[in-house]
Amino acid sequence: MTDARVQTLVQESKFLSSLPREAAEKLAAAARARVLRPGEYAARAGDPAFGLAWLHSGLVFIFFEMSDGSRVPYLVAWPSSVSFDGLLGEGQFPASSTALTPATFVWITREVAEEVAGQHPDLMNALFDYAVRQGELRAIWLGRLFSLPLRSRVRLLLARMAVEMGQPGEGGRILDFPVSHRTLAIIAQVSRDEVGRAVRELLAEEVIERIEGRRFLVPDLRRLLGPSLLESTVAAGLIPEIR
Repeated sequence: MTDARVQTLVQESKFLSSLPREAAEKLAAAARARVLRPGEYAARAGDPAFGLAWLHSGLVFIFFEMSDGSRVPYLVAWPSSVSFDGLLGEGQFPASSTALTPATFVWITREVAEEVAGQHPDLMNALFDYAVRQGELRAIWLGRLFSLPLRSRVRLLLARMAVEMGQPGEGGRILDFPVSHRTLAIIAQVSRDEVGRAVRELLAEEVIERIEGRRFLVPDLRRLLGPSLLESTVAAGLIPEIR
């Protein structure tokens, strides 16, 4: 990725804008970025930890790999998720992570992050504040998501994906990448068959449309959610862009 493109990503970062200005500028100048294809590893357990990293776009699945090859889910990272394992003294990543969708993440080496943190003591406080708030929002999101029956769960997932990763297009918002049943099943923590049934029902209701390349069109976010789910989503602030 070109330096100019990396700096564009940095300038768009809501995360960096939450940090002390001088520290953020130094981190931005040293930022690197990588684009991941679905299924590609962002990191494996045991790899050297980044000093600081955040997800610019896409979804990343974080999990523990067992000796028998199975995976124990830890969490799904959404855009603006942040990790600063290296600054916390972790020399290695404790878990593995792969992209569920096309994803772009930005990182700072441990050496640079430690140097900037040493020069700006208020940086660590800002990082902890951001991480705490991120954890609170994740808990609210997961609590609501897993309290829903399956079809409503898939409705909410697709609505958030359309807002955070969709592109404006003719007739609605386009999820302009393959959205597999496997991806939705991992996030919803159900089987692919269950997700498949829910998706077919939503297609039949015409609240989503399948377009070429296993992509989706969401014509109307409010109609996708439906009155009851829309009301509770707005009340909880789960997707701030939907009011």
